[in-house]
Amino acid sequence: MHRRRLTLTATMVGLLLTAVVAVPVLAASTTWKLNSYNPSGRALRAQVVDVAANGAVTVTFPKTADAAYLTTAKVGDFGNLAGQTLSAKVSIAAVVGTTFANYPGCTNATGDPTVGLYFQTKTTGGFNPSAYWWSGERVSLSALANSPTLLTRQLVAGQWTNYNGQTDPTGFAAAAANVTSWGVSFGGDCFYANGVGTPIGSAVFTLLP
Repeated sequence: MHRRRLTLTATMVGLLLTAVVAVPVLAASTTWKLNSYNPSGRALRAQVVDVAANGAVTVTFPKTADAAYLTTAKVGDFGNLAGQTLSAKVSIAAVVGTTFANYPGCTNATGDPTVGLYFQTKTTGGFNPSAYWWSGERVSLSALANSPTLLTRQLVAGQWTNYNGQTDPTGFAAAAANVTSWGVSFGGDCFYANGVGTPIGSAVFTLLP
């Protein structure tokens, strides 16, 4: 119930991060990217998105269910954020009748895609599943269309799961001590970052640190 494991390589996973949550110490970050799956579903492409004067980041969901991550990073490392809290106010403005879809084959009990916080650390050598972390708190996109929500989660072991869906306290401690990228991921019950879209109608997602 976490990731699209069959399509993510170490290189691809590195691409998927770059933007969208809010931590007071990270407020200076200004480069945000929407990372979406390419037509093959086996790699991610990054698109720089605009940031408003008030710091709000907005993206329009694609028609196809490809939008997987909205993330930010800055030159250098964020450093040790262990015990601190990631938070972001998220909302959606949708045209009446808009439907949200998960990547084909990834549908939860309600068929409603979700969004949740995410962060990663620097990787060296081979692929390390504990370099990538997802919050267990997820909010449905349809719910956001009716009411803005504050996503918040403290960086403490047990409240996040890695690429393999494990808590791995040792791996988490190492990652939280050297956060290099953070944001949100879009997905369903299938995986936390399988990709979402709006096949009918249109919707704009906004994140305000």
